[in-house]
Amino acid sequence: MSSNKKSSLNQFWDTLLNDRRVQDQLDSVGYFFLSTQKKDDVFQISEFAEIANSTREARLLTKFDHQSDLPQILKTKKLSVISVSNTDYIVSHVNPFFTLETKIQPPKYIDPKLNRLIDPLNFSTEKDGITVAFNSGIFTNFLGEKVELSINGRFGYDKHRHDKTGGKYYSKYFPNVPLTIGNTQIEVDASFENDHFVALVEANDANKIAPISFNLRQLYYPLREFRLRDNLLKFSTSRSIRPIYMNTHNHFLTLFELESTNELEIESFKLVRQVDYKFKDPDFENKLRQAYNSSNQIVPQDGQKKPIVFPQADKVISLLLPLLSKFENPQSTKNVADLLGYEYRQGQYYANALAYIGLVDVSKRSGQNIYTLSTLGKKYVLDRDDFAVASHLVTLPVFREMIKQVLENHSLPDLDRIKEEIKLKENSNLNATTIHRRAQTVKAILSWVLNQLLN
Repeated sequence: MSSNKKSSLNQFWDTLLNDRRVQDQLDSVGYFFLSTQKKDDVFQISEFAEIANSTREARLLTKFDHQSDLPQILKTKKLSVISVSNTDYIVSHVNPFFTLETKIQPPKYIDPKLNRLIDPLNFSTEKDGITVAFNSGIFTNFLGEKVELSINGRFGYDKHRHDKTGGKYYSKYFPNVPLTIGNTQIEVDASFENDHFVALVEANDANKIAPISFNLRQLYYPLREFRLRDNLLKFSTSRSIRPIYMNTHNHFLTLFELESTNELEIESFKLVRQVDYKFKDPDFENKLRQAYNSSNQIVPQDGQKKPIVFPQADKVISLLLPLLSKFENPQSTKNVADLLGYEYRQGQYYANALAYIGLVDVSKRSGQNIYTLSTLGKKYVLDRDDFAVASHLVTLPVFREMIKQVLENHSLPDLDRIKEEIKLKENSNLNATTIHRRAQTVKAILSWVLNQLLN
């Protein structure tokens, strides 16, 4: 949003909420109504827009898909805006935003089949993301049953049609005051159904980083509408409605399943589960070969120009995302050990392993190592970019030669061959136990590389 648009938006809300009549209404009952039309006991949007010299449409003055979109004065006063019809809005302390408590976890790899006209590794719209996900079987995998594409697009919620509650819903902030959904426009990004359930999908913009929170109106109003429609069908009593929020970013997707514990209360949603999916890169092997041929071996060094200890942490690659999430802030060796629940020495092994493969940087502070996410580490956390990590591995001693063999044979070198390479490239005076442990770590990381090739 441009600074001019932000300024216009803030001016409107500052003017409105600083009006004595509006403040008195908030103080007396805790909410007030806004409308694009002139009505008794309802504040008119155009009146305040004119005072604030705002020329923005009413829809743009009142539409906030994410909590971060709210003007500062709404955040300060802890107020939100919910549309209750195509012309009317309620401003109150109701919190319509759901905070996504995302987990950092390894993704499921999916073959991006049947998407010949859409690049699954670089789609740019919500619709493309949904299409690729459906054709690739992601929704079937996530929902646990085969589903068919159902209705989507824009339509209206009509409280007078079939809703026996008359469109009423409640808020925990006003438990005794029924709020009302009138004739309001609803937009559904996608829905899927079978004889057992209807899955209702709200998708995030594929060009944006996943938001921390989103407006529940995007799922709650369609849920109410879908319930009305489903009540007309023969299996109305047995079908559940499963609200799904879908984040798309680059070539991976995250699906969140929510549950409404009370369909008459807008704040009743809770998170049931989260699954991350990533599309396999069919060109991964060719790109890794090119990276190998165009690179040279380097020796990683820490801030004092001493070689970082060769990795001795065989689970480092399988725990990559959970491990890296611990380094959002700089961590000492002791902090790393405590965060992982390891002894000090084992924590040091894992932190140094991440440093060796280039995912964290090491500096010295008060005589101890301090670890922070490197540029590569940040990229991996943000984009789940397996190739970026693999292409860095081919520049490291031992890994470079071993990955070359993996590329040539499509199989893992045996442990004895890895030990020979460690003796040659690292230190021939290492004892047998140390070499064995380090070889196990190398083999685990090579297994991850091989998995990318075979996938």
